[in-house]
Amino acid sequence: MDSHPSPRVARDAPRLIQDVIADPSAIRIVTQPILDLVDGRIAGYEALSRFDRRTGWSPQHWFQCAHRCGLGARLEAAAIDAALSVPFRPAASVLTVNVSPSTLGTRALGEVLPDDLSGLMFELTENEPISGDPSLPTTIRNYRRRGAHFALDDVGAGHARLADVRLVAPELVKLDRSLITGLELDPVRAAAAESLIHAAMSTGAAVCAEGVETLQQLRWLHRAGVTQVQGYLLGRPQTGWATDTSLTDTVRLAKTPGLLELFDVPRRRGSASGRRSRWTTAKHASVRRLGPTMQ
Repeated sequence: MDSHPSPRVARDAPRLIQDVIADPSAIRIVTQPILDLVDGRIAGYEALSRFDRRTGWSPQHWFQCAHRCGLGARLEAAAIDAALSVPFRPAASVLTVNVSPSTLGTRALGEVLPDDLSGLMFELTENEPISGDPSLPTTIRNYRRRGAHFALDDVGAGHARLADVRLVAPELVKLDRSLITGLELDPVRAAAAESLIHAAMSTGAAVCAEGVETLQQLRWLHRAGVTQVQGYLLGRPQTGWATDTSLTDTVRLAKTPGLLELFDVPRRRGSASGRRSRWTTAKHASVRRLGPTMQ
């Protein structure tokens, strides 16, 4: 979608954003499943926001413009509120919601969150530096005490996210789709992905690969130690909650290498392979506390 709206739309941006904040129905939530490569089950869902198409804005542009207008935290909070309001989320699943670091400690967000944050994962976006807020570690600790988990989004997209891994200590690190596209055909990109995977695993975090579109990519990622995957191969964003049980067949195929792949197995360095990550441990611990409605 075009991210350069007409001059009239750009001029009216503050009013349009305020109208969305005031009307919860103006944000449509779609979800994309996150697959657990260990057992083939849907481990969780990422909530994605959709807005009025008539503006010509992409969802990313809506949030960027809201931050420029001083309305970023309120729009993100409204989107998270809408995601938490989607009914009938499957039990034993985790909901991930995108949030800017600067929004995390705001009153706007606090007002829409329940006291018990079990089953909720905050996915910290890359649109602003994490290290710029000295109060962020305390905010993260407080949310963790209430049951929340944290993920770092877009690792490998160019920002110095490994430093953020040390600061946030996330349960989950999400590899950017730009790193995944074509990695099965590009040794340089594959080497970069492998390095990031092992760096993340060495901290105790699990790794999720975004933008997985081919079985070859899925096989490579499985052999490299990635345990969470997301992408069109596994499910497109949709209204409601995907419950496709055929994904177990996809995982079975991913664990069955093709002939050529037998000669190109990613190396597992150190003690990362075979060790349960903090995400795996925390995920299953939180699952026991989740009720059937989740919200």
